[in-house]
Amino acid sequence: MYIKDPNPWNDDLTEKDMPVLFNIEHDPSEKYNVKSQHSDVVDRIVTLSEEHIKKVTKVPSQYDTILPEYQSAYDSYKKK
Repeated sequence: MYIKDPNPWNDDLTEKDMPVLFNIEHDPSEKYNVKSQHSDVVDRIVTLSEEHIKKVTKVPSQYDTILPEYQSAYDSYKKK
């Protein structure tokens, strides 16, 4: 199941299609959305994901900081 668009650069699925549910065992290429046949499963997974998101502590991205061991190289490059 995808709750958010797994590939925003591809127009096959959009946010308005979400969530989508696939039976990977029978449809490994994820071509056939079966959410209408399994709305109970979709509802349960959505509820579980929302509960999980509420419990997770959001931390700042590590991509926005320089690791201490690379700080001096970054500083010298930035001066150029």
